[in-house]
Amino acid sequence: MFQIIINKRIGISRIILNRINGDKLIQSDERENWFIEQSYLPEESKEIISDVGIPYASISSNFNTILKQYLEDEKLQNLVNSFLLVDQFQIPIATAIITLVSGIETYYNQTKYKNGKTIGNAHKKLQRFLALLDNSSEIVQQEIPNLTVDELITRMRDSRDYFIHGDKADRFVSEAELVPYLIVFKKLYQQILAKLIVLDVKKNN
Repeated sequence: MFQIIINKRIGISRIILNRINGDKLIQSDERENWFIEQSYLPEESKEIISDVGIPYASISSNFNTILKQYLEDEKLQNLVNSFLLVDQFQIPIATAIITLVSGIETYYNQTKYKNGKTIGNAHKKLQRFLALLDNSSEIVQQEIPNLTVDELITRMRDSRDYFIHGDKADRFVSEAELVPYLIVFKKLYQQILAKLIVLDVKKNN
């Protein structure tokens, strides 16, 4: 969770969340405890978290709820795990695309249309996910001019299908050509995850 919203490759070995027996907690204190009600966070910070544009103050003021909601949302945790697997390890392009697309599909595996029918189409699931970001089209075109969000979705879905089943070979480009598409897809993915974690957007699954 922290790795997503901070956007840094960090390992967290200790999270100090409150004081013990009324003792004043200092930043170097290594004692561990998990009473969330007295969360130890800076009182003020105007820092914006990475390039996601989330003010630190909005996280600290709502931290208890954010943490509670995250720990209760197994689907979101799995979605985060899929992203971190791709982002933090040197894995092949094919594996990265399969992992990210499959992560979104799993996230929406029980999602239904208004008529009660389950959404089974991968393209629809990817559309639903990327729709959580208001400026997804702008981000895509900053990275790849003239590319639409729907074209990016199609490229990711078709590439995934080719890598797994060998389908749509006529639509497949080389893995080298897929790199910029994967980069922008990951950027959208990470920003959406951050907004879901800090409760900045409503879940649509």
